Amino acid sequence: MLTPEIVEYVTALLTKHKDVCLDLLHKRLYDFYWRWGDGEFIDGPPENLPQRKMRELRNQFYGREDQLGQRQVDAYAGLNIMLLLLELHRHGFYQRLFLSQDEAVEAANLLAFHPCHTWSLNQFDKFRLMRVVAYSNLLDSYISEGPLIIRFLDMADLSEARLDGMNLASAKLNYSALPGSG
Repeated sequence: MLTPEIVEYVTALLTKHKDVCLDLLHKRLYDFYWRWGDGEFIDGPPENLPQRKMRELRNQFYGREDQLGQRQVDAYAGLNIMLLLLELHRHGFYQRLFLSQDEAVEAANLLAFHPCHTWSLNQFDKFRLMRVVAYSNLLDSYISEGPLIIRFLDMADLSEARLDGMNLASAKLNYSALPGSG
């Protein structure tokens, strides 16, 4: 699982590097996130991405086989992508603060991320975030304060998402759009 420090470092590299096309990267990560959330990779045919990575990691980290199963590799991959999308969303939020009104409206959807919408907003699944958090419970990143993903929801768009029963006690929700707040 990416640590907050690594996410911050990667985001700084991506946003400061002139050759990185953030909107294209955003769309590709969003597409992966949505397909991952549908179980496409874990339920794929034999010799799929999680199986291949699991085998590579087990060879690299001998003795930790019990922590490197196919579900763990799949969950970490999807959650890491989600963390990057949340950080790109936050970057876009800050970027819009320095734009004119017209530019801000145009830029609003450029790096926007909603864990329950596809990037094109053609599909909506109000329970997706709940399933992602439940799926993350099988990882070591689930600690007494809750899943690590909860700590990255600052400025997140969670409007229309179902959050019932989720422990958000350790979540920083500053400037987040919550259900019923819009």
